[in-house]
Amino acid sequence: MNKTKYLLLASSLLGMVAISGCKFEFRYSTTPYPFDDVLPDDDDDGGSYEVKVWCDTSILTLTKTQLASFEAVNNGKYKLTFNVEPMSEGEAASKMIQDVQLGADVFCFAQDQLASLKIAGALGDITGNMALGVKSDNPKGAVNAATYGDTLCAFPMTSDNGYYMYYDKQILSDTDVKDMSTVIQKVKAVNKRINYPVFSNAFYSASYFMATGCYSKWTVNPKTGNFVSYEDNYKEKGLKALKALRELKAADLVAPNDQTNKLGDTAAVAISGIWNYKAAEKALGNNLGCCEMPSFTVDGETFHISSFSGYKLIGVKPQTDGKKASVCRKIARYLTNQECQLQRFNEVGWGPSNLLASQDEKVLAQPGLKALAEQLPYSQEQGLMPSSWWSNCATLASSVKGDSSDAQLEEALSIYTSNLDELLGD
Repeated sequence: MNKTKYLLLASSLLGMVAISGCKFEFRYSTTPYPFDDVLPDDDDDGGSYEVKVWCDTSILTLTKTQLASFEAVNNGKYKLTFNVEPMSEGEAASKMIQDVQLGADVFCFAQDQLASLKIAGALGDITGNMALGVKSDNPKGAVNAATYGDTLCAFPMTSDNGYYMYYDKQILSDTDVKDMSTVIQKVKAVNKRINYPVFSNAFYSASYFMATGCYSKWTVNPKTGNFVSYEDNYKEKGLKALKALRELKAADLVAPNDQTNKLGDTAAVAISGIWNYKAAEKALGNNLGCCEMPSFTVDGETFHISSFSGYKLIGVKPQTDGKKASVCRKIARYLTNQECQLQRFNEVGWGPSNLLASQDEKVLAQPGLKALAEQLPYSQEQGLMPSSWWSNCATLASSVKGDSSDAQLEEALSIYTSNLDELLGD
């Protein structure tokens, strides 16, 4: 077996409070994994197959039920034996890349892992009428998240991988939460905390920098998986973000986590996503508020705090049997249809990507998803970046002190920028 190093940004946004980057040793045989999965519009004549499926533990039972329904709606065309195993999105991607042949036939993963999975040969292409259907059923952002180059190679499952503000209505009004300085003052007055990993985790740290117009865009070599170039303007646009973080740091209110279960106890605010909605609701009940991120003002200029947005996807592994590949794509298509996405929403609260499902009355009325939708115009899609970029950005934010001078903030930006060239070739 040869070993080649590629990059994987491992993330699981359900039940996680962090996004982190890791490197893995990818194993592949000297002879590329053979497959022949090109069938016109996934036209197959049925048959018997064993299909391995990986999904998050929280939807394990539901997924088994949905797979049984797939067989039923096909009126006996397929005789399928499903092996459904619990696997987080980040872990699934890691295992698929390390050994594609031993991996699942159908698996869930987060969008930032798509390029690594495609380069490793773990994702087949989706073409023909099936691709047209996926594109018509989902918003442009979801389709882009499932596309590598010009080719669709995954099925959008959710559009909820972002964060917003949870708050205690007994402490903060609907007007208070619009401005970060006001939030700081109100929370400090009642001796509570703001649970927000902004100084320790770049997934959240970047929210301030993106607010002032910062971006870091990286280009990967599609053959090797190495990063070959980047565009980054943090040094030019990041000073005002650091000044705002200095104000937040000086308040000495921020807890380095997004533990929504602490709301009503030690915290009045938590920055997190839909994966923690049930914990927040349990903690505050009718006093729970959900809203888009607030704004901050620096040097007379106001900026709306940004966030990352993202999607969960379902991938299908290429197969040696083209007919099995066709069946697996149909399974993935079924698991991401309107009905199945609404079932996941009703059971675990995941936000649908399907356009019709996202307009369901219950989905529209869900406070967390409503806040996420309001935050969306201020968010940036999470792209593929070197794993070390995340630690570089987190170090930049963590360097801020309550009494940091402007010169010290500028020096921190210089250090961040000087480290970027070292990330090329990762």
